[in-house]
Amino acid sequence: MYQFLDRKISELDAPAGFVLGAIRMWVSAVQAGRCPCGMIANHFAKAGLHVVASDFGMAMFTLNCDGLQQLHLAHPGCPSIRDDEARLLALFTSAIDGDRPMLAQLAATLVHDNAIPRLIQATSIVAAHVAASLVSTRFDVSPRFD
Repeated sequence: MYQFLDRKISELDAPAGFVLGAIRMWVSAVQAGRCPCGMIANHFAKAGLHVVASDFGMAMFTLNCDGLQQLHLAHPGCPSIRDDEARLLALFTSAIDGDRPMLAQLAATLVHDNAIPRLIQATSIVAAHVAASLVSTRFDVSPRFD
């Protein structure tokens, strides 16, 4: 988590930037009363990652429905990484690195015990595909709701 605190999005590698952008887009869609899965599906497809869009949605729904507290995330386009965003990036990075103990520890700080396996599974699937695809797509711009 600490490797992401007080950093700018422009300093992230492509997979972390992709994940953070997708997280922000999902939250913005929900706040705007839009279907987050539809928006995310389009953007994952553009990056060649359509096969994991539903897994990403599952991770986000788990965080939303089974979260221990409300997470505070920045809007798309914000250049800085917030504390809760750093926690989520650390979760995905632990999954990419295959660090199961850290992944479980981070998941336990985010969701109720019964939701930990679901969050770990969804995060691991997304992380593996994003890392393997060498994603260059970034979601640093505000989403369009037209």
